[in-house]
Amino acid sequence: MLALIHTQNDVKKLGSKPLDQWPTYAMVLKNINSTGTEDMHQCQALKKLNEAKDHFTAEHAQLYSLVTTCLKSRLEWSSLEVTRDIVSVLATHGWEKILQEESELSSESEHKNPAEMAVDRLGVRFKVPLEEAGVEIKELPKEMREIMTYASQFISLSTMSYQAVWWRLLQIQVVVGPIFDIGTVAVLTSHFQWEA
Repeated sequence: MLALIHTQNDVKKLGSKPLDQWPTYAMVLKNINSTGTEDMHQCQALKKLNEAKDHFTAEHAQLYSLVTTCLKSRLEWSSLEVTRDIVSVLATHGWEKILQEESELSSESEHKNPAEMAVDRLGVRFKVPLEEAGVEIKELPKEMREIMTYASQFISLSTMSYQAVWWRLLQIQVVVGPIFDIGTVAVLTSHFQWEA
């Protein structure tokens, strides 16, 4: 989530800087070797370097507008609320605390924990692809609770990264058989790139 905020802030700063202070433009210019008769970049002769510089200098405001429009459209799907919900589901380090706090509350109350509420919101947001994959949306909170309970009992949540915990959960499904409806989890997490 912080990466999104930093990206948005960096893009805003970029618009107020002159072209020669744009990081990529400055880096490319710095790496051009000029010999007086020839300009080289990564072993390639640049035949119209001065014309290219003039073009970018004249058009950098329009280029900035195009880049920011593109970035904004790419980030729109992932509002901070959706990102926060995704983090609540995937971030396994907080599960033990959530379950501990629940056990201290009255068992009579039918409240949902933060991860279950996040799954509810994600279920609404991604209803169509989830239903097409055979997921029962109303079962998502129950399945999330089952995943959290199983993981807190049988997996070391405090010492393993979230990727390792999810990998273990997915592998247990394949080897042992269903301990919960992993189809739901697979659909919800299939949109995210796992970093080892």
